[in-house]
Amino acid sequence: MTASSDDLHRVALAMETLNGTVQTGFATVRGDINLLARAERQNGEDIDKLDSRVGKLEERRWPVQITQGVMSVAAVAIAGYAAIGR
Repeated sequence: MTASSDDLHRVALAMETLNGTVQTGFATVRGDINLLARAERQNGEDIDKLDSRVGKLEERRWPVQITQGVMSVAAVAIAGYAAIGR
């Protein structure tokens, strides 16, 4: 059983086509990986910015106890003013 040159030519052509397909597939995968890496970097930057903003908001907020105290004093003042005004 010897292979004819026609069979060898078809095998070589099929291997060349397969090689091109594999190279195209690898290029596509590399491109997809690069896009994912870029998106991951952007997400990391966005998370850092958001974390910074949340930290600034937390620094400026009032604790609940202080807010409750201020509201209680205001309520007592309004009730006293209403009682005196009658």
